[in-house]
Amino acid sequence: MLNATLLKHIRINNENWFSGILHRDLFVDNILTSFADEAEAITFFQDTRVLMSFASFNLRSLSSNSAQLQIKASNEDVLDEETPTKVLGMLWNANKDTLSFQQRVIPIPDVTTKIEILKHTSRIFNPLGLLSSFTLRSTTLLQQIWQEKHDWDTPLPEHADVNRR
Repeated sequence: MLNATLLKHIRINNENWFSGILHRDLFVDNILTSFADEAEAITFFQDTRVLMSFASFNLRSLSSNSAQLQIKASNEDVLDEETPTKVLGMLWNANKDTLSFQQRVIPIPDVTTKIEILKHTSRIFNPLGLLSSFTLRSTTLLQQIWQEKHDWDTPLPEHADVNRR
């Protein structure tokens, strides 16, 4: 609902130079964008805050690797000082401008079932596909298990790829 409301407000105000950027780079209630020019990023920040305030929305948390924009956001009390910042399932260190992923330990259960594999596979949020080389095996394994019509809680047979460690 929030995303639809934001998108409608952006569409109603599509005459602004930045409306296309907002529409393209809005993810639920977060805007994830970048600019080659620091002055343009600051102007985007200011203009976007004004536009959103017309609909009583407050852009309240900003992370940036621009020192000038960090100062501006801090002066307006909207700087997100949490480091790293969570962005689409990744961790972004704005000061170093690096992306990383939170390491997760996936336990090896005594009995491997379809529900166990699905449970752990679905915990990996990967909307940009950057972890695809790591998730491909579990995805194809799930596909195989589905095609073989295994029940959710039935132990998988020994011939299944999952049992090869």
